[in-house]
Amino acid sequence: MNPSPPDGGPAPESSENPQSPGAPQGPQSPGGPQSPGGPPGPPPGPQSPGGAPGPFSAPQQPWLQPGGPPPPGGGFGPPGTMPGSPAFAGAATPQNAPGAVPALVLGIIGVLLCSLCAPFAWWQGKSAENAITASGGRYGGKGMATTGKILGMVGVGLMILGIIAFIVLIVLGASGDINLTN
Repeated sequence: MNPSPPDGGPAPESSENPQSPGAPQGPQSPGGPQSPGGPPGPPPGPQSPGGAPGPFSAPQQPWLQPGGPPPPGGGFGPPGTMPGSPAFAGAATPQNAPGAVPALVLGIIGVLLCSLCAPFAWWQGKSAENAITASGGRYGGKGMATTGKILGMVGVGLMILGIIAFIVLIVLGASGDINLTN
């Protein structure tokens, strides 16, 4: 048995150990080295920055070290892809068709604020859908164009109902059937 030094540091190596320092020593538990016939040692504490990675430490990558090289691709792009790779090259989305965004905006305005914008939203949406179909995949924004067109249709319907209600009120008011005073 080796005596421990008074400062609490590790015990000095003894020549009684039959194994050489580089030889593997039997299996060890994840909780740390075990003493012969005793309970397992305490679990390892937090690792120092230069130590081996622990179970909760981030993987050591050279660009995370101060003064290390920059990350591959400048650090941009989808994870796991490098610029120039096939997965990275096809990641671009097509440009929106001309009129897709205005159709959506006019459709929202036509339903919520001013129904005079609704017919223009319907027309812009239909034009954008035609441009997307004719482009062969070069243009995107079909969802915005379709939504703008549908909102334009709803806005035109609301505008027609409003015009009908206005005419009915005018006719009833002129005939004297509506008495606004009690």
